[in-house]
Amino acid sequence: MVANSDLIITNFPAQPGNRNPLKQRSNGTQPAHLQIERVPARLRARLLAGARGTSSRARAALPRGGARGGLASWHGLIAADFPRTLVRSAAPDWGRAVTPPGVYADPRAQRACWHPVGYSSDLTSGPAHADLLGEPLVLWRGPSGEPRAMSDLCVHRGTALSLGSVSGDEIVCPYHGWRYAADGRCVAIPQLENPALVPVKARVPAFRIQERYGLIWVALEEPRWPLPEVPELGDAAWAVVSAGPYRWNCDAARQVENFTDFGHFPWVHPGLLGDPERPVVPRHEVRTEGHVLHYSIVRPEAPGTDSFPVFANEQASLPERRSRYELHLPYTIVLRLDWGGQRGMVYLFAAQPVADERCAGYVVVGRNYNFDQPALVIREFENTIFGQDQVVVESQRPDRVPFDLATELHLKFDAVAVAYRKAMRALGLAADAPASRHRETAGAGPRQAGQASELTRE
Repeated sequence: MVANSDLIITNFPAQPGNRNPLKQRSNGTQPAHLQIERVPARLRARLLAGARGTSSRARAALPRGGARGGLASWHGLIAADFPRTLVRSAAPDWGRAVTPPGVYADPRAQRACWHPVGYSSDLTSGPAHADLLGEPLVLWRGPSGEPRAMSDLCVHRGTALSLGSVSGDEIVCPYHGWRYAADGRCVAIPQLENPALVPVKARVPAFRIQERYGLIWVALEEPRWPLPEVPELGDAAWAVVSAGPYRWNCDAARQVENFTDFGHFPWVHPGLLGDPERPVVPRHEVRTEGHVLHYSIVRPEAPGTDSFPVFANEQASLPERRSRYELHLPYTIVLRLDWGGQRGMVYLFAAQPVADERCAGYVVVGRNYNFDQPALVIREFENTIFGQDQVVVESQRPDRVPFDLATELHLKFDAVAVAYRKAMRALGLAADAPASRHRETAGAGPRQAGQASELTRE
């Protein structure tokens, strides 16, 4: 490990036939085998603008044009000779369709955690489909409105139960009319002379489910930890607004790390969450207690705009925002904001791990001020912020957070990401995984007419 007051560099992964570029730099030579390949045109323009002061060799490596689909798998930022230019070592070109071997989020271990699968208000009278950790689910409500969750797969011929209907506390398969109770047992087969004489094996897995904070939560196995306590969201003195879901083509850990990344605010969200004239990240420390990371930061408030007057900034000059975070592993964050007065705001953010390279983020916001402001203002603000983030995060390679600290470069202001990656590994929520190939465009694509509805507002 090489370290100084501004930079912490963990060892780069060795590449066959390549020398370590950092060791080459220590010998006073230009790092070899460094190049930038097929950068999207918009990003290339930004990189060229930031490459002033770098060597002509580095600038020449920038390609002309290039489609987004050709973005290479980035390994990090070489701060010595390429201070503002993204580069990668000449590793195998994994491209967009391959995730290299490494340490990634373990979907098997995360089955024993609570995850959001949709908003309560979107689960109405009929069945709905959702995906969690690669498991297709059917969700519906019982006679008293209580939510139900089962595998979305009829044991008879594999039909999606979410295409069927709800009858009392049973869901009816659309193909042959088999009826399933809330515990997953098939209780009636119409084709039999006695429909109640059902084989013991005629059942599907049923899962734990609960409603809280306006969200539907599912655990595929006995959960290791409870949901976080956010009493403000149940307090009548607080107005609550929800936004999303934000469906991204990356893993849920990428979405969570982006939410906790302080360094990107001035560049991705100038005027909304950050100020390019004040890019330095204030000092902050992370405390890990069990499966929860605690950290706080006090930083200058962004100038703000008249379009999104969502924060309680009453000071005329340089107000400060105090942010207190709780990151509940694996993918839930509680953020409390204040500006030194009585006004406060609380964010609940939770990412749904749809599959290895797909996620959906849910945002529930509470505040004790601006009660007359339309909910649409906050929703449009969050849509703007998450839209800006999505473009950047979906360009990251690999699509999944590599939990081996040697895989990416970490600076001191990345303390939260480093603590998060360490805790995920320590608690068994991330594990070694082989290389995997996935589709160029993640997701199952648009559903055809007549297919079951997703539990979504989109």
